[in-house]
Amino acid sequence: TQNSAPYGGGMIIENADLTISNNTIQGNVSTEDGGGIDADNCKSLTIQNNTISDNTAQLNGGAFSIGDCDSPTIIGNKITDNTAGFDGGGIFYEYAFGEISRNYIQENIAGNWGGGICLYGSGGKIVNNLIYNNNAVRGGGISYYDQSTASVINNTIVDNSASENNSGGIGCYDGSLGTVLNTILWGNTPGELDSDAGSMLNATFSVVQDGYDGQGNIPFDPLFINDTIDDFHLQSNSICTGGGTVTSDVPTED
Repeated sequence: TQNSAPYGGGMIIENADLTISNNTIQGNVSTEDGGGIDADNCKSLTIQNNTISDNTAQLNGGAFSIGDCDSPTIIGNKITDNTAGFDGGGIFYEYAFGEISRNYIQENIAGNWGGGICLYGSGGKIVNNLIYNNNAVRGGGISYYDQSTASVINNTIVDNSASENNSGGIGCYDGSLGTVLNTILWGNTPGELDSDAGSMLNATFSVVQDGYDGQGNIPFDPLFINDTIDDFHLQSNSICTGGGTVTSDVPTED
């Protein structure tokens, strides 16, 4: 905690195969990328069950910046209250193709793209995350940029905000192809989903407030148990319970 460096205020990783688990990474500062962690050129990287909070990057990746990693796994972390001066208030994911799953991503801020997650030339899967109350200029919850292609599956994306376009939930730009499946997008401002003319953002079997064209999409209140105390479990009578669809990409557990 309370460290500073040009890259990786808390930790820097290069050309390594590594698992980072069960740590508290808090209050660190980078003058470039990766307020908490900066990882580059890793063939095998797992970041699991950590608390990563209150870190600051003057450029990208308030919590962490992942670059040029083959198949990183980011699972079960609490990623809160981090800030990036530019992209990726929580996670900056650059030329990486792994899985971001079962994380709690809340109240992160980016000065440009991707309050919760910024995808830059990246793919893979974003699965079973709670992405809540993050803020950016574009893509309050998630932003796609530079021909990114990740699939967003079984996520709850609520109460995020963006200051440009209708990209409070997800913004998809610069030749990117976004896929959204079995996901709840609710209460994001000024809108849930946005893309530019050169990109495609396909959403199906999802709850999208105010509606969105796509097979199986519905605009109905998901009926959270109590969102005022951050309990986004579903009530027993929610239309989402047992909903969605099953494909080879959908996990067997929510």
